[in-house]
Amino acid sequence: MQGYAEIRAGLRQYFPLIHREGVRDVYRLPGKKLLVVVTDRQYIHGFGPFEVDGYGALINAFNVLAWTVVGARFQEDILFKGREIDEMLPEEFRNNRILQMRGTIVEELEMIPIRSVVRHLIFGDEYSAYRCGQLIGGNELPRKMREGTIIPDGPIWMTNDRTVDFRQAIIQYLEVPDASIKLFNAFQVFANKKGVMVADAQFNCGYTNESIDPVGQDTYHPHRVLVHAGGIFTPDSTSYISCNDYLDMLITRNSQGSISKGQAILEKWGAEWGLNDREYLNPENEEDRAIVRAKMPLSQDAIGEVNDSARKFFSMLSGMTVLAFQRDVLGIE
Repeated sequence: MQGYAEIRAGLRQYFPLIHREGVRDVYRLPGKKLLVVVTDRQYIHGFGPFEVDGYGALINAFNVLAWTVVGARFQEDILFKGREIDEMLPEEFRNNRILQMRGTIVEELEMIPIRSVVRHLIFGDEYSAYRCGQLIGGNELPRKMREGTIIPDGPIWMTNDRTVDFRQAIIQYLEVPDASIKLFNAFQVFANKKGVMVADAQFNCGYTNESIDPVGQDTYHPHRVLVHAGGIFTPDSTSYISCNDYLDMLITRNSQGSISKGQAILEKWGAEWGLNDREYLNPENEEDRAIVRAKMPLSQDAIGEVNDSARKFFSMLSGMTVLAFQRDVLGIE
């Protein structure tokens, strides 16, 4: 069966690959559209990429699920998903299950060069870091918080681009905090009904330029619409805790950690190999990166554990197995 590496080589003969960082590959299609493919790439303590076979399809399913929940109330970036993407692709890439499970076609946006994290509460490793006086997401949180303390609404800003005047960008995009909080709260209501709390979520945003005719006399004017993009409420951008674990944490002060455990599983494996020990291995050192690539393949046990955890959590949130969701919602046979 053809793997994604071969598919990527074929796609690049038709469409430019304009972005290949993190877990997503982005291709530019005609008509201001993008093909976004969620790969299996994962990074552990700064090293990688490591291939977690099948994980990209799971992340994509979480993103589509989130938009099926909140899409009626918020502008979404997805134009085509699952089997629908075939109509925008060359003949040779149609009916390709790998692309259908991992790909969406979205509108190309004018991306905002900063991202925000809406943080509802702090727990687990981040709380340990907070207790040690470390900044969280580059920001200082209120003092003397207990683990599980609800944080007042307000995003923590993070910059995407070091060349950006950070303070000026925040002033320029004043509408983003309110929009991100509203989106967060809408999904939080859904998650709570499933016995889950969203602890924090990271968002990327952009603007779409639309022409509107406000007076109905063919007097069209540009109209910028804010859109959350790049995957929302996925395990790689969001922390979750079960409501039962949250109540237990408040009573016993013993945190069970995030219910979306994929990254924690990978970081535990990496720590066993010493990837978190900067005196031993440094991800900024090419020689160390070469050693990791050559001698530290990701174990099949870790891959299986990551995927099993994601599948179980997806079923908890959606009430469906991933396979049923791919069949019934994405139309993949």
